[in-house]
Amino acid sequence: MKRSNKAVYLAQPNCGDVHEILNVSMIVMLDKIYQSVEVYAPKDCCDVLKQGLANLQCNCSSINFSETRVYTKKQLPFWFICGVQELFCMMKNRKSDLFFSTLNFLWFPVFNMICSLLKGNMYTLCHNDMEHLINPIFGRVNIRWRMINYIFKKMSFSKNNYCLVLGDSIKKNLFKYAKHDTVEKNIVAINHPYYSVNQSAEVSNQLEKGVIKVAIVGTIKNKDKENIERLNKALDGIESVAVYSVSTSDFDLSSFKNITVLNKKNRHLPRKDYDGIISKMDALYFPYSSDTYRVSASGAVYEAISKQKPIISMENDYFRNLFSQFGEMGYLFKDFEELRLAFSKLFDLKWIELLKQNASDASDYLLPVNYYRVLCERI
Repeated sequence: MKRSNKAVYLAQPNCGDVHEILNVSMIVMLDKIYQSVEVYAPKDCCDVLKQGLANLQCNCSSINFSETRVYTKKQLPFWFICGVQELFCMMKNRKSDLFFSTLNFLWFPVFNMICSLLKGNMYTLCHNDMEHLINPIFGRVNIRWRMINYIFKKMSFSKNNYCLVLGDSIKKNLFKYAKHDTVEKNIVAINHPYYSVNQSAEVSNQLEKGVIKVAIVGTIKNKDKENIERLNKALDGIESVAVYSVSTSDFDLSSFKNITVLNKKNRHLPRKDYDGIISKMDALYFPYSSDTYRVSASGAVYEAISKQKPIISMENDYFRNLFSQFGEMGYLFKDFEELRLAFSKLFDLKWIELLKQNASDASDYLLPVNYYRVLCERI
């Protein structure tokens, strides 16, 4: 039975297709849980979300879209004006459960105080902002770093104010970096709900035939350069595996002889093109160190699961937790000496079948039309 009150989903202003799959999944799940759902978002974001719902053949009769405006894209004014709009939505929907698609670091302490006056609960999805708890991404003088650290290390949360993190391992790691009382009572861990829409892309003339095709996914930062160099070295003499880069990179990848760059313009590919390329790959490679994804989630790993592509990555907390939950879905190596072994495993057909079955089961479990039951239990 659906809950009698309304859910209000405040999508990140000017979001476009950023976190599109997560936003659409959340709306679908809320529609399964509540009598009605109201979505606040700018027009471009509303269009993307409506198209996503249409792709899922979702009945939108109980979902209402209210368009908001974006007045500036300058960081601090942007978040300030967004906060004013969000505050208005909060006061207008005092009896509803409120869901924020992203953390407004400027206004969150204010929202926390007001939250205690509301009849409903407030839930905020937390993404890579949590990385500020581990290291100052933009320097300690950055206001975002200061606010995030204040919120999770010093601020006392209202009893009806919750943050949603996308993984049990994230909540577990947050005990090291945030107030224990906050993590225990106000941090709710869920998996990343996910769906995939089959797309096609004209890249066949750029792909080698008769080899195992592996795509490097995820944004490649300068700090990952050493890992890319080790990957390139590990591929020496392995002619049966072709590796392609489809993501953006902070440095030039064309100088690595064993890596073919498909994303020539080094920009985020449109969803259709990205999905089309990934669908033609045999496995996905994550070029990150073992300390990655401690307090933030990976959307790309769910893409691998959804498309049943073996995952090759250095072992990290987040992927280890997924493998523990759903079974082996790839090869997590401890050091680069194992990497050549990981590539050789891609020729083990029985192993590949096991991975695909585990990924298929996980993918079904994470579909928003199924996963809403878990979300309902945890909120």
